[in-house]
Amino acid sequence: ETWCDALQKYLKRHKLRLIVWVANLGHEFAFLQYRHKWSSVFAKTATKPLKAATGKIEFRECLTISGAGGLENLAKNYCTTKKQKNDLDYSKIRNYYSKLNQIEKGYCIADVAILSEWAAYMYVTYCRQPGDKMPMTQTGICRKAVDDAARETGSYSQIKEAVKNLYPKKKEKYDY
Repeated sequence: ETWCDALQKYLKRHKLRLIVWVANLGHEFAFLQYRHKWSSVFAKTATKPLKAATGKIEFRECLTISGAGGLENLAKNYCTTKKQKNDLDYSKIRNYYSKLNQIEKGYCIADVAILSEWAAYMYVTYCRQPGDKMPMTQTGICRKAVDDAARETGSYSQIKEAVKNLYPKKKEKYDY
């Protein structure tokens, strides 16, 4: 039994799911896609998954929500930890045996801290009630904010009715 199998059993037994936030899920998914049996994948394009679930473990792309600017922008908009700006040598080949210097360690720690803060923010904001939906894009965050504001002001039914009235009641012929 692999660690992943054991984790799946634990999650299933306790009726839990694990959300793993990934910066650049498309890149990581290239390595993960053949290692797991996927129950669902939702993607913008063939190489840009936003969500990929295998059993009770769900991988989610976080940079799509931050918009342009990647992890730095995500940190700026949602976290207290700031993205480290260092001149790292990206030509250096590294693996899990590689020794890291203090600058490299700080860079890694900051990246993990940003994702941890992001996960906490998303949990507090979107996972408090059963059935709450977690957005996958900036648009989803905006929709949720508008929806919440409409409910708070008591105008939710008015807004819902206005949106419903935007669409024709029957098929209409349009001349162009």
